[in-house]
Amino acid sequence: MIRVLIAEDELPLLRGIKKMIEGLDPEFSVVKCAKNGREAMEYLEEQQVEVVFTDINMPMADGTEILKYIYETCPSTLAVVISGYRDFSYARKALLYNAKNYLLKPVDREELASLLAQMKEELRQRAGAEKSRILTGILYEGNPCEAGNALFETVYPVYLMAGAFNSNSLEEMTPGNVYWKNHDLKQIVSLVTRQEKGIFCFFGKAMNEQILLLEGLNEPDMAGIAESILSLLPPRISITICYGNAITDISQVQERLGALRAEIREKCMFGVSSVTNTLPERRPFTLAASTESAISFAVKKDDFAELKGILMNVRDQMKLFRVTQTELERILQKLFLMAAVHSAERNEPEENNTFPDIAELLSSAADMDQVFDEFLLYVKDMSMGKSAEEGKNLMREVDEYILAHLDAQITTKMLAARFGLVSPYLSRLFKAYKGLTPSQYIQNIRLNNAKELLTAYPNITSKDIAGMVGYQDPLYFSKIFKKNTGIYPSEYRAVYQEEKEKGKD
Repeated sequence: MIRVLIAEDELPLLRGIKKMIEGLDPEFSVVKCAKNGREAMEYLEEQQVEVVFTDINMPMADGTEILKYIYETCPSTLAVVISGYRDFSYARKALLYNAKNYLLKPVDREELASLLAQMKEELRQRAGAEKSRILTGILYEGNPCEAGNALFETVYPVYLMAGAFNSNSLEEMTPGNVYWKNHDLKQIVSLVTRQEKGIFCFFGKAMNEQILLLEGLNEPDMAGIAESILSLLPPRISITICYGNAITDISQVQERLGALRAEIREKCMFGVSSVTNTLPERRPFTLAASTESAISFAVKKDDFAELKGILMNVRDQMKLFRVTQTELERILQKLFLMAAVHSAERNEPEENNTFPDIAELLSSAADMDQVFDEFLLYVKDMSMGKSAEEGKNLMREVDEYILAHLDAQITTKMLAARFGLVSPYLSRLFKAYKGLTPSQYIQNIRLNNAKELLTAYPNITSKDIAGMVGYQDPLYFSKIFKKNTGIYPSEYRAVYQEEKEKGKD
């Protein structure tokens, strides 16, 4: 409801304007009819309204004084002057105090209707921006906001994820990370809910996640809404959705979203889109002991044709079963361990015989086929058994290439293709060489470079620095920077400048 105050000393005209406003748009409610300027200002001292209609010439404080009071004490209130004077000096005074419009008596009904529509849209946008600001503070800065409860209606939380659950992948250009940049979630939700307001979208903890908060819905069918959203999102990659119960205390948003993310982590099916709330209970997927023995024997014999046949059968079983990501991770850990054990038996042991990053492998894979193809290639690379010295020499070349191309887009997949290795094996060799995966190594160098630029060049924006150190997406850079340092780039620069000033004293 939009609260309105009317200040007018001619009572018949006052009643007529009140009736016209409420008749044109029931969302406008005239909460106070003041017969003079003083009465209007006394009310404004105690109560808040969104819109004030005021005459210019009134006893005991005229309309100009009301406009000045609004301008100085409650500038967010929209003021409209109603006057019988065409004199430009009155209009100029109204403009001086940011009056929204200047209506001549008698008030034209169509002109008033148009003005009400304009003000309603402005107030809607303003309220949406304020709500978004409050939610941003709660989600990203941990700011409690008790005052927010007065602004919000009941909120329904929804968590969405594109691709695999991304627990620690550091690469910007993975299928899930770029998905939300190319699809307008808010527009899709607006089509489903048939409303434009009350839809708030934010990035989740990882770049492939979206937080959706819906406000103003009357006892919604959340299962139906979630399924409809899923059906409208382009199926270029699997989408997982989880929705929660109504939130009446806005300070609980972060806690509820954390619970939804945990449920997605537990229930998301790799390569298969779903709404987790509607998934049936089932037994966990396990590899048969005979299958494990067959895989182990094929790896030991270097029989890749046999191994591929077994793995494709396992892959098909997992697809049919619709395994969760946690089940897939557990199976992959076991498979990679088998390959590593047999490689160590055959070849010269590599220093720091590390394991490939399963989470990174899954986050960069579009589907189950790609995961198993990567594993098969990994086993082949392992069987060729690069010596520790060969591995070091190759990784030295990789290191030199990274350092020479830090300002460009570099991913583990790109490096693997360039140096003729499969991604997991390259990642394993590089970690043995540097103690970090390529993604971790690149990130560390870029962030250190960013810190130097932030402190050395205070006039260069964080957005420009992101591009200078190799991040195409400034938002991704900001999130990674905060995750690594605990503060945003702008805050890092401010802290440095503050410490620098203290050092001068």
